Amino acid sequence: MGHWQDMTLCIGAISRRDLAIVTISDLMLSAPDETMSAETGGMKLTPIGTEGLWLSLYAGDSSIPARIHARVEKALINQPQDLVRIEAAFRDAFKAELKRKIEDEMLGPSGLTRGEFMRKGREYFGDEEFVRLYYHMNKIELDTEFLVGGFDIQPTGTIPRLFSLSDPGVTAYRDAQSYCAIGIGSTLANATLTTLPFDPFDSLQNIIYRLCEAKFRGESALGVGKMTFVVVLYPDGKTAAIFPERTEQIRSLWGAKGKPPVPPEAAQLIPTLFMPIGWGKDFADQAKEAQASASIQALADKLKEAD
Repeated sequence: MGHWQDMTLCIGAISRRDLAIVTISDLMLSAPDETMSAETGGMKLTPIGTEGLWLSLYAGDSSIPARIHARVEKALINQPQDLVRIEAAFRDAFKAELKRKIEDEMLGPSGLTRGEFMRKGREYFGDEEFVRLYYHMNKIELDTEFLVGGFDIQPTGTIPRLFSLSDPGVTAYRDAQSYCAIGIGSTLANATLTTLPFDPFDSLQNIIYRLCEAKFRGESALGVGKMTFVVVLYPDGKTAAIFPERTEQIRSLWGAKGKPPVPPEAAQLIPTLFMPIGWGKDFADQAKEAQASASIQALADKLKEAD
């Protein structure tokens, strides 16, 4: 049986005026054959490192992120957690996990490692089978993207950073544009933030509104969930969130008054929606509680409609 796939949409951006990393994600998982999908309590966002200054979002195979993050955390033990080391840890973890997948799925019956296959695979399999397997090996991917944001502490100051990571282990810096979207809905989200150019020097409230707008428009893509989870990370490691049931108030405002521009009411509304959060158990428990609350409300609404 295949793993559930994250057909999701995740967006990250830099707020340069308020020095913050803003992230938006849904909670959707889809079955491998796409016959079932569900908005789960599963988080798309994971804190990275021991200093609380980095976080990671993913879109793709839901079995991959835990493996990648475990490798990254191991690589960061007793290491400075600047951009260079964070990026290298993710890149190396991605390539190591891809190597594991190749060896498990393709080379498992032979007992060969990828290096051994390249050195003596032709002798072991014969020319024709070696070429076939080599071609197949180069087609294997993790089918998972990562978006990593955080703060690079340098002698000259604190620098907000954003980069993406995708097959076959390639990173791309997103600092210049100050935003990035990954997942099945990323094309629509990126188009939203390009058509009306994204301004990283805008207020934090307006940036959150613009990212929510991009998420709402991205929901037109099959597989993007309606629930929307907002997290803001600050350079002191503190975080705040807008949980899905509260994000619906932004959707209502967007639907009524702002397609675009940002309505003035957003500046008053959005600060009232935040809840402080901490990483770890409390963070996960609050997210699950919020998701359950939203699910109960959705069921109540359906029952009301049926009446």
